Amino acid sequence: MRKKCVVYFVCKCYVVSFENVYRFLIATEYRIVILFLSILSTGSASIYQYKKRGHEMQHASANKVQNVTDDKRNVREFGLIDKLAYMAGDIANDLFFIFSSSFLMLFYTKVLGISGAVVGTLFLSARVVDAFTDMGMGRLVDTLKPSKDGRFRVWIKRVAPFAVIAGFLMFLSVVQNWSMTAKIVYIFVTYLFWGSICYTAINIPYGSMASVISEKPEDRASLSVFRSMGASLASIFISFFVPLFVYTTDANGAQIVIPERFTIIAAIFAVLAFALYQFCYHFTIERVQIPQKPESEKQSFGKEMAIIAKGLSTNRALGGIIAAAIFLLLSMLLVNTMNAYLYADYFKSSKTLAVAGILGTVGTLMLAPFAQKIASRFGKKESATVALFFSAIVYAILYFIHTDNVMLFLPMAFLASLGMNYFNVVI
Repeated sequence: MRKKCVVYFVCKCYVVSFENVYRFLIATEYRIVILFLSILSTGSASIYQYKKRGHEMQHASANKVQNVTDDKRNVREFGLIDKLAYMAGDIANDLFFIFSSSFLMLFYTKVLGISGAVVGTLFLSARVVDAFTDMGMGRLVDTLKPSKDGRFRVWIKRVAPFAVIAGFLMFLSVVQNWSMTAKIVYIFVTYLFWGSICYTAINIPYGSMASVISEKPEDRASLSVFRSMGASLASIFISFFVPLFVYTTDANGAQIVIPERFTIIAAIFAVLAFALYQFCYHFTIERVQIPQKPESEKQSFGKEMAIIAKGLSTNRALGGIIAAAIFLLLSMLLVNTMNAYLYADYFKSSKTLAVAGILGTVGTLMLAPFAQKIASRFGKKESATVALFFSAIVYAILYFIHTDNVMLFLPMAFLASLGMNYFNVVI
Protein backbone atom coordinates (compact mmCIF):
# COMPACT_ATOMS: atom_id res chain seq x y z
CA MET A 1 0.00 0.00 0.00
CA ARG A 2 2.81 2.42 0.86
CA LYS A 3 4.62 1.87 -2.42
CA LYS A 4 1.37 2.30 -4.32
CA CYS A 5 0.87 5.61 -2.55
CA VAL A 6 4.37 6.71 -3.58
CA VAL A 7 3.59 5.94 -7.21
CA TYR A 8 0.34 7.87 -6.97
CA PHE A 9 2.11 10.81 -5.33
CA VAL A 10 4.84 11.14 -7.97
CA CYS A 11 2.77 10.32 -11.06
CA LYS A 12 -0.15 12.51 -10.23
CA CYS A 13 1.95 15.53 -9.32
CA TYR A 14 3.60 15.47 -12.76
CA VAL A 15 0.96 16.78 -15.13
CA VAL A 16 1.26 18.87 -18.26
CA SER A 17 -1.03 21.82 -18.99
CA PHE A 18 -3.41 21.08 -21.83
CA GLU A 19 -3.52 24.62 -23.16
CA ASN A 20 -0.90 24.02 -25.86
CA VAL A 21 -2.52 20.75 -26.88
CA TYR A 22 -5.81 22.51 -27.43
CA ARG A 23 -4.28 25.36 -29.40
CA PHE A 24 -2.12 23.14 -31.58
CA LEU A 25 -4.93 20.79 -32.49
CA ILE A 26 -7.41 23.50 -33.37
CA ALA A 27 -4.73 25.20 -35.51
CA THR A 28 -3.94 21.80 -37.11
CA GLU A 29 -0.39 21.99 -35.74
CA TYR A 30 -0.53 18.55 -34.16
CA ARG A 31 2.97 17.62 -35.34
CA ILE A 32 4.64 19.00 -32.23
CA VAL A 33 2.48 16.74 -30.05
CA ILE A 34 3.48 13.74 -32.16
CA LEU A 35 7.17 14.64 -31.79
CA PHE A 36 6.66 15.07 -28.04
CA LEU A 37 5.16 11.59 -27.84
CA SER A 38 8.19 10.24 -29.67
CA ILE A 39 10.53 11.92 -27.18
CA LEU A 40 8.47 10.64 -24.23
CA SER A 41 8.56 7.07 -25.52
CA THR A 42 12.33 7.29 -25.99
CA GLY A 43 12.73 8.73 -22.51
CA SER A 44 10.65 5.94 -21.00
CA ALA A 45 12.76 3.33 -22.75
CA SER A 46 16.01 4.89 -21.58
CA ILE A 47 14.91 5.22 -17.97
CA TYR A 48 13.55 1.69 -17.92
CA GLN A 49 17.06 0.38 -18.59
CA TYR A 50 17.87 1.18 -14.95
CA LYS A 51 15.57 -1.51 -13.71
CA LYS A 52 17.43 -4.28 -11.88
CA ARG A 53 16.52 -7.92 -11.85
CA GLY A 54 16.12 -7.66 -8.10
CA HIS A 55 13.05 -5.46 -8.60
CA GLU A 56 10.82 -8.45 -9.24
CA MET A 57 11.81 -9.91 -5.89
CA GLN A 58 11.21 -6.56 -4.20
CA HIS A 59 7.84 -6.22 -5.89
CA ALA A 60 6.82 -9.68 -4.80
CA SER A 61 7.92 -8.93 -1.27
CA ALA A 62 6.02 -5.62 -1.21
CA ASN A 63 2.82 -7.34 -2.26
CA LYS A 64 3.12 -10.25 0.15
CA VAL A 65 0.14 -10.23 2.45
CA GLN A 66 1.27 -10.42 6.06
CA ASN A 67 -1.93 -11.75 7.54
CA VAL A 68 -3.80 -14.66 8.98
CA THR A 69 -6.87 -16.36 7.63
CA ASP A 70 -9.91 -16.67 9.83
CA ASP A 71 -10.83 -20.34 9.41
CA LYS A 72 -13.82 -20.02 11.71
CA ARG A 73 -15.91 -18.19 9.19
CA ASN A 74 -18.14 -20.37 7.06
CA VAL A 75 -17.67 -18.86 3.60
CA ARG A 76 -17.92 -20.25 0.11
CA GLU A 77 -14.78 -21.13 -1.78
CA PHE A 78 -13.15 -18.74 -4.20
CA GLY A 79 -14.64 -19.12 -7.67
CA LEU A 80 -15.89 -17.54 -10.87
CA ILE A 81 -18.42 -15.35 -9.09
CA ASP A 82 -15.59 -13.60 -7.22
CA LYS A 83 -13.76 -12.93 -10.47
CA LEU A 84 -16.85 -11.57 -12.20
CA ALA A 85 -17.76 -9.41 -9.22
CA TYR A 86 -14.25 -7.99 -9.00
CA MET A 87 -14.29 -7.30 -12.74
CA ALA A 88 -17.62 -5.50 -12.30
CA GLY A 89 -15.99 -3.15 -9.81
CA ASP A 90 -13.31 -2.16 -12.31
CA ILE A 91 -15.88 -1.57 -15.06
CA ALA A 92 -17.81 0.66 -12.65
CA ASN A 93 -14.67 2.67 -11.90
CA ASP A 94 -13.71 2.94 -15.56
CA LEU A 95 -17.09 4.10 -16.85
CA PHE A 96 -16.46 7.59 -15.52
CA PHE A 97 -12.66 7.43 -15.42
CA ILE A 98 -12.31 6.67 -19.14
CA PHE A 99 -15.26 8.89 -20.08
CA SER A 100 -13.75 11.84 -18.23
CA SER A 101 -10.14 11.27 -19.31
CA SER A 102 -11.16 11.08 -22.97
CA PHE A 103 -14.07 13.52 -23.25
CA LEU A 104 -14.21 15.84 -20.23
CA MET A 105 -11.84 18.42 -21.72
CA LEU A 106 -13.90 18.31 -24.90
CA PHE A 107 -17.02 19.03 -22.84
CA TYR A 108 -15.33 21.87 -20.98
CA THR A 109 -13.94 23.59 -24.08
CA LYS A 110 -16.61 22.99 -26.72
CA VAL A 111 -19.78 22.89 -24.65
CA LEU A 112 -18.99 25.21 -21.76
CA GLY A 113 -16.61 27.41 -23.77
CA ILE A 114 -13.87 27.41 -21.11
CA SER A 115 -10.33 28.07 -22.29
CA GLY A 116 -7.71 25.36 -22.36
CA ALA A 117 -5.56 27.35 -19.92
CA VAL A 118 -8.26 27.22 -17.25
CA VAL A 119 -8.87 23.52 -17.86
CA GLY A 120 -5.14 22.81 -17.65
CA THR A 121 -4.96 24.71 -14.37
CA LEU A 122 -7.84 22.64 -13.05
CA PHE A 123 -6.20 19.35 -13.99
CA LEU A 124 -2.87 20.42 -12.51
CA SER A 125 -4.54 21.55 -9.28
CA ALA A 126 -6.44 18.29 -9.05
CA ARG A 127 -3.26 16.23 -9.40
CA VAL A 128 -1.65 18.16 -6.55
CA VAL A 129 -4.71 17.58 -4.38
CA ASP A 130 -4.75 13.91 -5.41
CA ALA A 131 -1.22 13.49 -4.14
CA PHE A 132 -2.48 14.13 -0.62
CA THR A 133 -5.93 12.54 -0.80
CA ASP A 134 -4.53 9.31 -2.28
CA MET A 135 -1.98 8.94 0.47
CA GLY A 136 -4.50 10.00 3.09
CA MET A 137 -7.01 7.43 1.88
CA GLY A 138 -4.40 4.70 1.90
CA ARG A 139 -3.49 5.53 5.48
CA LEU A 140 -7.15 5.74 6.47
CA VAL A 141 -7.88 2.27 5.11
CA ASP A 142 -4.80 0.84 6.81
CA THR A 143 -5.43 2.32 10.25
CA LEU A 144 -9.21 2.16 10.71
CA LYS A 145 -10.63 -0.89 12.41
CA PRO A 146 -12.26 -3.25 9.86
CA SER A 147 -16.05 -3.43 9.79
CA LYS A 148 -18.11 -6.61 9.64
CA ASP A 149 -17.84 -6.38 5.83
CA GLY A 150 -14.06 -6.33 5.96
CA ARG A 151 -11.38 -3.71 5.67
CA PHE A 152 -11.74 -2.81 1.98
CA ARG A 153 -15.09 -4.02 0.63
CA VAL A 154 -17.10 -1.77 2.93
CA TRP A 155 -15.77 1.33 1.16
CA ILE A 156 -17.49 0.29 -2.06
CA LYS A 157 -20.79 0.27 -0.20
CA ARG A 158 -20.09 3.61 1.49
CA VAL A 159 -18.75 5.60 -1.44
CA ALA A 160 -20.58 4.20 -4.51
CA PRO A 161 -23.62 6.55 -4.31
CA PHE A 162 -21.40 9.62 -4.00
CA ALA A 163 -19.05 8.46 -6.77
CA VAL A 164 -21.79 8.00 -9.37
CA ILE A 165 -23.57 11.24 -8.45
CA ALA A 166 -20.29 13.15 -8.62
CA GLY A 167 -19.52 11.62 -12.02
CA PHE A 168 -22.92 12.67 -13.35
CA LEU A 169 -22.56 16.23 -12.04
CA MET A 170 -19.42 16.79 -14.13
CA PHE A 171 -21.39 16.63 -17.39
CA LEU A 172 -24.39 18.94 -16.89
CA SER A 173 -25.04 20.62 -20.24
CA VAL A 174 -27.31 23.23 -18.61
CA VAL A 175 -24.18 24.88 -17.22
CA GLN A 176 -23.40 26.26 -20.71
CA ASN A 177 -25.95 29.02 -20.00
CA TRP A 178 -24.24 30.17 -16.80
CA SER A 179 -21.79 33.06 -16.47
CA MET A 180 -18.10 32.30 -17.03
CA THR A 181 -17.32 32.77 -13.35
CA ALA A 182 -20.04 30.31 -12.37
CA LYS A 183 -18.77 27.83 -14.98
CA ILE A 184 -15.24 27.94 -13.62
CA VAL A 185 -16.45 27.46 -10.05
CA TYR A 186 -18.62 24.58 -11.28
CA ILE A 187 -15.80 22.68 -13.01
CA PHE A 188 -13.41 23.08 -10.08
CA VAL A 189 -15.96 21.94 -7.48
CA THR A 190 -17.38 18.99 -9.42
CA TYR A 191 -14.08 17.71 -10.81
CA LEU A 192 -12.26 17.85 -7.47
CA PHE A 193 -15.24 16.28 -5.70
CA TRP A 194 -15.34 13.38 -8.14
CA GLY A 195 -11.65 12.74 -8.80
CA SER A 196 -9.84 13.80 -5.65
CA ILE A 197 -12.44 12.62 -3.15
CA CYS A 198 -14.97 10.10 -4.45
CA TYR A 199 -12.86 8.25 -7.02
CA THR A 200 -9.91 8.11 -4.63
CA ALA A 201 -12.10 6.86 -1.77
CA ILE A 202 -13.44 3.96 -3.81
CA ASN A 203 -10.57 3.04 -6.13
CA ILE A 204 -7.79 2.66 -3.55
CA PRO A 205 -9.73 0.20 -1.35
CA TYR A 206 -10.96 -1.60 -4.48
CA GLY A 207 -7.43 -2.07 -5.81
CA SER A 208 -6.24 -3.39 -2.45
CA MET A 209 -9.17 -5.77 -2.08
CA ALA A 210 -7.67 -8.41 -4.40
CA SER A 211 -5.07 -9.29 -1.76
CA VAL A 212 -7.74 -10.32 0.75
CA ILE A 213 -10.26 -12.07 -1.50
CA SER A 214 -7.99 -15.11 -1.54
CA GLU A 215 -4.69 -16.06 0.08
CA LYS A 216 -3.61 -18.09 -2.97
CA PRO A 217 -1.29 -16.28 -5.43
CA GLU A 218 -2.92 -17.96 -8.43
CA ASP A 219 -6.34 -16.71 -7.35
CA ARG A 220 -5.08 -13.17 -6.97
CA ALA A 221 -3.43 -13.43 -10.39
CA SER A 222 -6.76 -14.46 -11.91
CA LEU A 223 -8.43 -11.47 -10.26
CA SER A 224 -5.85 -9.23 -11.93
CA VAL A 225 -6.64 -10.82 -15.30
CA PHE A 226 -10.37 -10.27 -14.86
CA ARG A 227 -9.75 -6.70 -13.75
CA SER A 228 -7.80 -6.09 -16.96
CA MET A 229 -10.62 -7.65 -18.94
CA GLY A 230 -13.07 -5.27 -17.28
CA ALA A 231 -10.93 -2.27 -18.17
CA SER A 232 -10.71 -3.46 -21.77
CA LEU A 233 -14.46 -3.94 -22.07
CA ALA A 234 -15.16 -0.49 -20.65
CA SER A 235 -12.56 1.10 -22.90
CA ILE A 236 -13.93 -0.53 -26.06
CA PHE A 237 -17.51 0.42 -25.22
CA ILE A 238 -16.79 4.05 -24.34
CA SER A 239 -14.20 4.73 -27.03
CA PHE A 240 -16.39 3.39 -29.84
CA PHE A 241 -19.94 4.42 -28.96
CA VAL A 242 -19.48 7.82 -27.28
CA PRO A 243 -18.02 9.59 -30.37
CA LEU A 244 -20.82 8.20 -32.55
CA PHE A 245 -23.43 9.51 -30.12
CA VAL A 246 -22.11 12.96 -29.17
CA TYR A 247 -20.98 14.15 -32.61
CA THR A 248 -23.04 15.28 -35.58
CA THR A 249 -22.19 16.95 -38.90
CA ASP A 250 -23.37 20.45 -39.79
CA ALA A 251 -24.21 21.82 -43.23
CA ASN A 252 -20.56 22.69 -43.89
CA GLY A 253 -19.36 19.19 -43.06
CA ALA A 254 -17.80 20.20 -39.77
CA GLN A 255 -18.00 17.86 -36.77
CA ILE A 256 -19.91 19.46 -33.87
CA VAL A 257 -20.90 18.07 -30.48
CA ILE A 258 -24.43 17.84 -29.09
CA PRO A 259 -24.22 19.18 -25.50
CA GLU A 260 -27.26 17.38 -24.08
CA ARG A 261 -25.90 14.00 -25.08
CA PHE A 262 -22.98 14.29 -22.69
CA THR A 263 -25.50 14.56 -19.86
CA ILE A 264 -27.52 11.61 -21.17
CA ILE A 265 -24.42 9.43 -21.34
CA ALA A 266 -23.36 10.48 -17.84
CA ALA A 267 -26.80 9.55 -16.48
CA ILE A 268 -26.66 6.12 -18.14
CA PHE A 269 -23.15 5.51 -16.83
CA ALA A 270 -24.20 6.55 -13.32
CA VAL A 271 -26.96 3.93 -13.25
CA LEU A 272 -24.74 1.23 -14.74
CA ALA A 273 -21.84 2.03 -12.41
CA PHE A 274 -24.01 1.93 -9.31
CA ALA A 275 -25.44 -1.47 -10.31
CA LEU A 276 -21.94 -2.82 -10.98
CA TYR A 277 -20.65 -1.50 -7.65
CA GLN A 278 -23.49 -3.32 -5.89
CA PHE A 279 -22.68 -6.54 -7.71
CA CYS A 280 -19.03 -6.17 -6.72
CA TYR A 281 -19.91 -5.50 -3.10
CA HIS A 282 -22.44 -8.32 -2.66
CA PHE A 283 -20.53 -11.08 -4.45
CA THR A 284 -16.98 -10.63 -3.23
CA ILE A 285 -15.74 -11.90 0.14
CA GLU A 286 -12.70 -10.86 2.13
CA ARG A 287 -11.43 -14.30 3.13
CA VAL A 288 -8.07 -13.08 4.43
CA GLN A 289 -8.08 -11.07 7.63
CA ILE A 290 -5.26 -8.56 8.10
CA PRO A 291 -4.40 -8.21 11.79
CA GLN A 292 -4.63 -4.75 13.32
CA LYS A 293 -1.27 -3.22 14.21
CA PRO A 294 -0.65 -2.77 17.93
CA GLU A 295 -0.59 0.83 19.08
CA SER A 296 3.09 0.49 19.94
CA GLU A 297 3.95 -0.33 16.31
CA LYS A 298 1.99 2.52 14.77
CA GLN A 299 3.97 5.47 13.46
CA SER A 300 3.04 9.05 12.83
CA PHE A 301 2.20 10.21 9.34
CA GLY A 302 5.39 12.28 9.21
CA LYS A 303 7.60 9.32 10.09
CA GLU A 304 5.90 7.13 7.51
CA MET A 305 6.46 9.81 4.88
CA ALA A 306 10.12 10.00 5.83
CA ILE A 307 10.48 6.23 5.48
CA ILE A 308 8.79 6.31 2.07
CA ALA A 309 10.98 9.18 0.87
CA LYS A 310 14.13 7.39 2.06
CA GLY A 311 13.09 4.18 0.34
CA LEU A 312 12.38 6.04 -2.88
CA SER A 313 15.75 7.78 -2.84
CA THR A 314 17.72 4.58 -2.18
CA ASN A 315 15.72 2.11 -4.27
CA ARG A 316 17.08 2.58 -7.76
CA ALA A 317 14.79 -0.01 -9.31
CA LEU A 318 11.65 1.59 -7.88
CA GLY A 319 12.84 5.04 -8.98
CA GLY A 320 13.37 3.79 -12.52
CA ILE A 321 9.91 2.24 -12.68
CA ILE A 322 8.25 5.39 -11.34
CA ALA A 323 10.11 7.62 -13.79
CA ALA A 324 9.22 5.37 -16.72
CA ALA A 325 5.60 5.30 -15.56
CA ILE A 326 5.54 9.11 -15.46
CA PHE A 327 6.68 9.38 -19.08
CA LEU A 328 4.26 6.70 -20.19
CA LEU A 329 1.35 8.21 -18.27
CA LEU A 330 2.07 11.60 -19.79
CA SER A 331 2.10 10.05 -23.27
CA MET A 332 -1.22 8.30 -22.71
CA LEU A 333 -2.83 11.47 -21.34
CA LEU A 334 -1.70 13.39 -24.41
CA VAL A 335 -3.03 10.74 -26.77
CA ASN A 336 -6.42 10.48 -25.05
CA THR A 337 -6.87 14.24 -24.97
CA MET A 338 -5.49 14.85 -28.44
CA ASN A 339 -7.60 12.29 -30.27
CA ALA A 340 -10.93 13.95 -29.47
CA TYR A 341 -9.72 17.09 -31.27
CA LEU A 342 -7.44 15.52 -33.87
CA TYR A 343 -9.91 13.25 -35.63
CA ALA A 344 -12.94 15.54 -35.34
CA ASP A 345 -11.31 18.92 -36.06
CA TYR A 346 -8.28 18.08 -38.20
CA PHE A 347 -9.39 14.97 -40.07
CA LYS A 348 -13.11 15.92 -39.72
CA SER A 349 -14.19 12.35 -39.03
CA SER A 350 -15.85 11.43 -35.75
CA LYS A 351 -16.35 7.88 -37.04
CA THR A 352 -12.59 7.48 -37.34
CA LEU A 353 -12.33 8.72 -33.75
CA ALA A 354 -14.57 5.83 -32.74
CA VAL A 355 -12.35 3.36 -34.60
CA ALA A 356 -9.17 4.88 -33.16
CA GLY A 357 -10.64 4.61 -29.69
CA ILE A 358 -10.96 0.84 -29.80
CA LEU A 359 -7.74 0.10 -31.69
CA GLY A 360 -5.60 0.68 -28.61
CA THR A 361 -7.60 -1.81 -26.58
CA VAL A 362 -7.66 -4.28 -29.47
CA GLY A 363 -3.89 -3.99 -29.64
CA THR A 364 -3.59 -4.83 -25.95
CA LEU A 365 -5.81 -7.87 -26.37
CA MET A 366 -3.74 -8.98 -29.36
CA LEU A 367 -0.50 -8.68 -27.41
CA ALA A 368 -1.69 -10.29 -24.18
CA PRO A 369 -1.40 -13.96 -25.28
CA PHE A 370 2.15 -13.47 -26.58
CA ALA A 371 3.58 -10.90 -24.20
CA GLN A 372 4.79 -13.29 -21.52
CA LYS A 373 6.33 -15.63 -24.10
CA ILE A 374 8.22 -12.73 -25.68
CA ALA A 375 9.33 -11.49 -22.25
CA SER A 376 10.49 -14.98 -21.23
CA ARG A 377 12.53 -15.44 -24.39
CA PHE A 378 14.12 -12.01 -24.76
CA GLY A 379 13.79 -10.64 -21.21
CA LYS A 380 11.16 -8.36 -19.77
CA LYS A 381 13.42 -5.33 -19.50
CA GLU A 382 14.98 -5.77 -22.91
CA SER A 383 11.75 -6.44 -24.83
CA ALA A 384 9.89 -3.57 -23.12
CA THR A 385 12.73 -1.18 -23.97
CA VAL A 386 12.73 -2.21 -27.63
CA ALA A 387 8.94 -1.82 -27.73
CA LEU A 388 9.14 1.76 -26.47
CA PHE A 389 11.88 2.63 -28.95
CA PHE A 390 9.67 1.24 -31.70
CA SER A 391 6.83 3.53 -30.58
CA ALA A 392 9.22 6.48 -30.54
CA ILE A 393 10.35 5.79 -34.11
CA VAL A 394 6.79 5.53 -35.45
CA TYR A 395 5.72 8.75 -33.71
CA ALA A 396 8.80 10.49 -35.12
CA ILE A 397 7.83 9.37 -38.63
CA LEU A 398 4.32 10.75 -38.12
CA TYR A 399 5.81 14.07 -37.09
CA PHE A 400 8.02 14.42 -40.16
CA ILE A 401 5.55 13.25 -42.83
CA HIS A 402 2.83 15.66 -41.56
CA THR A 403 0.06 13.71 -43.24
CA ASP A 404 -3.51 14.89 -43.67
CA ASN A 405 -4.61 11.43 -44.80
CA VAL A 406 -6.49 9.80 -41.95
CA MET A 407 -6.22 6.36 -43.55
CA LEU A 408 -2.44 6.63 -43.34
CA PHE A 409 -2.32 8.23 -39.90
CA LEU A 410 -4.67 5.74 -38.23
CA PRO A 411 -2.71 2.50 -38.88
CA MET A 412 0.60 4.18 -38.04
CA ALA A 413 -0.81 5.51 -34.78
CA PHE A 414 -2.04 1.99 -34.04
CA LEU A 415 1.45 0.57 -34.61
CA ALA A 416 2.92 3.21 -32.31
CA SER A 417 0.45 2.30 -29.59
CA LEU A 418 1.50 -1.35 -29.71
CA GLY A 419 4.89 -0.58 -28.21
CA MET A 420 3.42 1.34 -25.28
CA ASN A 421 0.72 -1.29 -24.77
CA TYR A 422 3.33 -4.04 -24.63
CA PHE A 423 5.21 -2.08 -21.96
CA ASN A 424 1.98 -1.82 -19.95
CA VAL A 425 1.30 -5.55 -20.26
CA VAL A 426 4.72 -6.80 -19.17
CA ILE A 427 5.48 -4.18 -16.55
